[in-house]
Amino acid sequence: MSTAVEGNFVGVRLGEETNLTVCSTGGQIFAKGDQVVIDNDPSPSYGRVEQSPMPIFKPCQKVNARRILRRANDNDLAAHERKIQNEFNAKRFCRERAKNLSLQMKVSKVSFTLDAKSATVYFTADGRIDFRRLVRDISRRFSAK
Repeated sequence: MSTAVEGNFVGVRLGEETNLTVCSTGGQIFAKGDQVVIDNDPSPSYGRVEQSPMPIFKPCQKVNARRILRRANDNDLAAHERKIQNEFNAKRFCRERAKNLSLQMKVSKVSFTLDAKSATVYFTADGRIDFRRLVRDISRRFSAK
């Protein structure tokens, strides 16, 4: 006997992630391709429904499911476009700035929140490096934490 409640959960793809994020629908119906904004701690995230409904068999998946806040509106789509542009510009800026600061690191990705208030820089380095100055420069340039 299955414990799946298929109508209450969908699979949402956030950006270019390979795995789908399990999201509860709150009783609404979402179709594949719908653009949504989900509650993704610490701030909302834009995504696209890829699997609807999504069968859930494990109780831990139900508990950890993100909540869909709303269908994406024009403001959300504009914010998502700005996010993509900021990430592109920030990655280029980080690479140039790291080179200017003689930091032995390779910046692989920069990820902004939908509201552009904070960013995460993903990088690799052979050893420990002091990147505090780079963080300050990024923060000033993009007005983000």
